[in-house]
Amino acid sequence: MEQWVAIGRLWRSRGNRGELLGELDSSDPSREEKLKEVALELNGLRRVMRVQEIWRHDGRPVFKFEGVDSISDAE
Repeated sequence: MEQWVAIGRLWRSRGNRGELLGELDSSDPSREEKLKEVALELNGLRRVMRVQEIWRHDGRPVFKFEGVDSISDAE
């Protein structure tokens, strides 16, 4: 059985490359640098995604996931 810990949330799409603006709830400021895959959950459905890149915009992390390459993919 896999164990997952909630560390944040995604708010909305950002840009036209399929990026998502997020928020992390962690006391470890470098937590995002360690993320290789994340489980995204919405309405009881869970999907594991590989993290391609994370960068910051106005202090918030912007996530780029493998295979998510457009605004419609992100939404």
